[in-house]
Amino acid sequence: MAIARHPDVLAMRCSRIFTTPPVGGPSGQSIFFNAAAVIETTLSTAGVLNLLQQTEQDLGRVRKQRWDQRSIDLDVVLYGDFVGASLQLKLPHPRYTARGFVLAPAQDVAGDWRDPRFGWTLRQLYEHLQAAAPSVALVGGGSELRSEICNQLSAQHGIAIRRHTASPPAMSIIGHAPGTVAAANQTPPAAQTANISTPDNTPWVADFVPEAIATTSPEIASRDPNMPRLIARLHRTTPETRWPSPQIIYRNGWNWPEYRLEVDDLPWAVSEVAAAIDSMQCEVHPITPDGNWASDT
Repeated sequence: MAIARHPDVLAMRCSRIFTTPPVGGPSGQSIFFNAAAVIETTLSTAGVLNLLQQTEQDLGRVRKQRWDQRSIDLDVVLYGDFVGASLQLKLPHPRYTARGFVLAPAQDVAGDWRDPRFGWTLRQLYEHLQAAAPSVALVGGGSELRSEICNQLSAQHGIAIRRHTASPPAMSIIGHAPGTVAAANQTPPAAQTANISTPDNTPWVADFVPEAIATTSPEIASRDPNMPRLIARLHRTTPETRWPSPQIIYRNGWNWPEYRLEVDDLPWAVSEVAAAIDSMQCEVHPITPDGNWASDT
């Protein structure tokens, strides 16, 4: 493989090749072939990106439309523990956490690699997506945007919605009652989780993040089918104002896998979240016994 022969690539090992159905994009696409590679290199992040894009061009890729079928598509998912962004490249890849067709080969060759933002290994991420129904909890972007995305996901894709509700306000005191009144049940208004039952493995979206994600260990919460598989962090943008800094792209304090989405076009954002949900448990089948196929190319 041309990448392995590059003078600044010191070592390279590949996963098996997996087949997956097309997710998102125009109808009528054929199956996709997916694989992942771990590369030891002296190249910078920009250098790796340039190498991959040059390889795509050498193999005849012509960029047409997003999600379109293509002859080759090479992405940088992780670069060691690096976290940062430029106009050309955001690392870790902002949406790989939803993509079973990325995580299946990635955990095949680098299962112990950890996402530097929340510390989960690639193997843990993949198993987490398979452990319960495909689901996303929206955060950021404003409550109206989150609600509208949920509504359109339900109307256009049949995805169930879990809403953020509030407990009733405390009863007003209009007079003194005889004796002592216990105050234990006079709870101030608080956010509550809507108790909406969905059939097993029915995809769902929530317009809030359950509090249990912050108060329960990831190992326990991951096994809870009522916990979303991913938090989708929304950020309103214009074509001129993308994610302005790594500090906003990658906030501290979360220990749950996230999916990052810039929203400058609502229909596109809805289709992206729908594709993310479809991608979580898409069919993935290995077609080679190991990663040695790369040595023959």
